[in-house]
Amino acid sequence: MILGKNISFSINLNRTTSESEAAEAFIFGIAYAIGALGCLFPLFLIVATQAMAAPTATEGATYILAYFLGISGMMTGTILLINLCERFFDEISAKNSPAH
Repeated sequence: MILGKNISFSINLNRTTSESEAAEAFIFGIAYAIGALGCLFPLFLIVATQAMAAPTATEGATYILAYFLGISGMMTGTILLINLCERFFDEISAKNSPAH
C-alpha cells in the first residue's frame, strides 16, 4: 500500500508467449542482479582496485575484462544448463504422463 493506493499485478502462467517469456527473463535478470549484488559487488571492488593499481592501463583493463568474461561465462553456462534440464524434464514428464 503506497499513499493509500493498492498496487497489484497478475501474471498468466498458463499461456506463455515469446513476448511474455522475454519479459519474464528480463524481470528475472533484474531481480537476479539486485540479489547477487551483495555477493558480487565486494568481488568487483577488489578487481577494480587491482585494476587501478596495475602498472599499466592495459593490464588494468585485462583485469576488468577477465572479471567480465568469468561472470558472463558462469551466467551463460547456468542459463544453458537450466534450459537443458527444463527440456529433459519436459520430455520425461511427457513420456510418463497418461495420453489424452
